[in-house]
Amino acid sequence: MNYQDKIKSLQAILKKDPNDIKIRKTLALLLSENGFTQEALAHYTYVCQSDDTDSSVFYAMGILYEKLKDFDNAQKSYEKAVDIAPDNIDAFYNLGLVYTQKNMYKDALKCFQHVLNHDDKDENTWFNTGLCYFKLEDLAQAREYFEQAIELNPEDIYAYFYLGNVFIKTGDNTNARSCFYNVLKISPDYSWAYYNLALLDYNEGNIQGAARNLDNTLRYNPKDIEAYKIYYKIMRKAGNKRRARDILTIGLRNCPDNGDLFYYLSEEFKDENKDRQKEALTLALKNYKTLSVPPELIKQKLSEI
Repeated sequence: MNYQDKIKSLQAILKKDPNDIKIRKTLALLLSENGFTQEALAHYTYVCQSDDTDSSVFYAMGILYEKLKDFDNAQKSYEKAVDIAPDNIDAFYNLGLVYTQKNMYKDALKCFQHVLNHDDKDENTWFNTGLCYFKLEDLAQAREYFEQAIELNPEDIYAYFYLGNVFIKTGDNTNARSCFYNVLKISPDYSWAYYNLALLDYNEGNIQGAARNLDNTLRYNPKDIEAYKIYYKIMRKAGNKRRARDILTIGLRNCPDNGDLFYYLSEEFKDENKDRQKEALTLALKNYKTLSVPPELIKQKLSEI
């Protein structure tokens, strides 16, 4: 029997007896597993109206709300789950993730510490604890937790990546590079590692190295707006006007609705082609939501042409 037939069979049973909670839970789980998120939530909500003491139901609802990006209700569901069953470690972990998503890092830390008190070998919890400390700018603690995550899982590219960012913030470029190289050994297409290496190269005056790493960044993520922007600025500062324009052309081909790139393009034409400058400024203003300069500045420049 395929899942559609199973769903129909369970629905038929519920039609005869809507208060069969066991069948309703089974149906909700089946719907959830097959992508019917809203329908599953409706059944779990019905269950809770009859019995609000089942931690597993609130945990399941939290997962479904997360899928819908409804983090407020996910939070409420997980909080109810752990309130009913303090030994529901999975619910504590997921609640920590939701708190992190909502920038409630101190609350998230309490959840993750509760998980580690029960299982100090969970590398994901070590990483997420480190991430919270990183967001709170407690770099010493962040480093400790990222390093422990790596010790438990030497293939954890995210722990290496964020540890590299800790080293950048503390001025240790050598160890930062080592972390990003470790990321690329494990995952050679991780574009953000190349991006951070490019920034390190540029800050150390290595223009060729920065360009090479930005080329790799865009090779693996051709829609990386920040990479195009910094690449353009680096080439402009280095006096390579032709390469700077090429970067804008490629950037706008891959990201045709970015106001900043159109604004940079308008600057390229301001002394040689007023029509092209006006066209680029008009498109920059049209895409004002992605501008890092005030739209009023664009309007002023247009009025001066």
